[in-house]
Amino acid sequence: MTIRGYNWEQTLQRLRRALNGFLIVGPKTTIPFYLAICDDPDFRAGRFDTSYIETHPGIFNYPEPEREIAKLAKLIAEIHAKKINPYAG
Repeated sequence: MTIRGYNWEQTLQRLRRALNGFLIVGPKTTIPFYLAICDDPDFRAGRFDTSYIETHPGIFNYPEPEREIAKLAKLIAEIHAKKINPYAG
C-alpha cells in the first residue's frame, strides 16, 4: 500500500483511514501495530529514522481491538459449525 498526501498530517490521516478500512476476519494482522505507530508522538512529528523500531519498544504494546464485524463473523461461524442458532426462540 502506498499513501500520499499534500503534507505529513494528511498522509497520516489517509494512512489511518486506509488501515481502518481493511476487514480481515480470522488471522491476526499487523494492522494494529501500524496504527500504534501512527499514534506515536515521534512518528507523528516526523522524528524517525532507521532505528525507530529499536528506540520505540512501546509501540509493541498495542491493543488488539475486536471489531463488531469480527464478532458477527464468529457468531455465524459458530452457528454454521454447530448447526444450531442459539438466538432462535
